[in-house]
Formats: sequence, C-alpha cells, structure tokens
Amino acid sequence: SEGCGQGFNPSGSLVKAVLMNGAQSLKGIQSLPNGPIVGEVSDYDNNQNFGTVNLIKSLAIYGKNDINFVVVNNRILQAGRKNEIIVKAKKSFCDETELSVTISWYDDKGSYGCTNCLVNDLDLYVQRVRDSKIMWPNGLKNRDDTNNSERVRFEIEDGQKYRIVVEATNLSSQSQSYSMAAMGCFEIDEISD
Repeated sequence: SEGCGQGFNPSGSLVKAVLMNGAQSLKGIQSLPNGPIVGEVSDYDNNQNFGTVNLIKSLAIYGKNDINFVVVNNRILQAGRKNEIIVKAKKSFCDETELSVTISWYDDKGSYGCTNCLVNDLDLYVQRVRDSKIMWPNGLKNRDDTNNSERVRFEIEDGQKYRIVVEATNLSSQSQSYSMAAMGCFEIDEISD
C-alpha cells in the first residue's frame, strides 16, 4: 500500500485515536434500578467510555486481519474550516462490515470551575453521500460539544460513498491540530481541505 514501511513519529493524540477507534464494548454486570443485567455494557457510558482496547480492530496487521486503515497525524485545522475525506465502501476488499472513524486532540485548559470545559471544539461526523444522512459521534443525535475525542461507528453499505468531515466549529485560537484514525473496508475516493 502507499507509504507502507515508511516510518513517522505518531503523536500522543494519534495513538489515542487509534486505540479508541478499535475499542470494543465490554461485557459485564451493569447495576440498574430493577436489578443487575449481565451482557454488553452500553457504549459511551461512564463505566466503559469507548470500551476495551483490541489491537486486531485498531490496526491493519498483516496475517491477522484484513482491513483498510487511514491515519492523520497532528493535522492543523483553521478556525471555521473543515477537512473532508470521501471513501467508497468495498466489502470485497476485506472482512470488516463497519466503518469506524475517531478523532482526538489536545485541548487547552478550561477555566476554573467551568461546567462545559471544552475550549476548542472540533466536530466529527460521517455523511452518506447518496442521501446526505449524517452519523454523529459518541452515540449522539447531534454534534458533540463536550469531548476532545469523538468516534463514529456504523455498518457500511457496499458501494456507497461516505464523506468523513472534521470541522473546527468553535475555537478559542486561530487553529487546532488533531489526529484521526479510520478503519474498515473502503478505498479513498477524494481528499479535500
């Protein structure tokens, strides 16, 4: 593949995005008012957050899995701008049925006593090109303005194009760097700033 074998120094935000991108739901006991439930714990809750690390789902590892993998390492995004990557789902490429995309960034320190402490708000979403349906991050039905890590994961439709968008929605400075990891069965169709 392009760039295979070429080394680079991954940032901490990229390592975090890669590990969170492939994280899997925990199984366990969840205490509820009507009694405990044994099974999968809800994604993105305060018990497991993004889940447990699974390197087979996090990285393309020769001989261990068959997924496509794209990373962005410390890319600078200007205030009010967005970066887009359009991918085309190709289930014949590999055995993964989901597209998973995660961004992470180092946010500035919030003010003392803040309730919503995110200073630089980047937004991740994935839009199906065919009908403009948007998949929002972290199990939400809208933008996430609370966290400095966001993940979108969903079942892909073979042959469909998806627009991965990272947008600098509300920054306290002129720019913010971020890292991104995307994995699944796809080919890159277009990259734009």
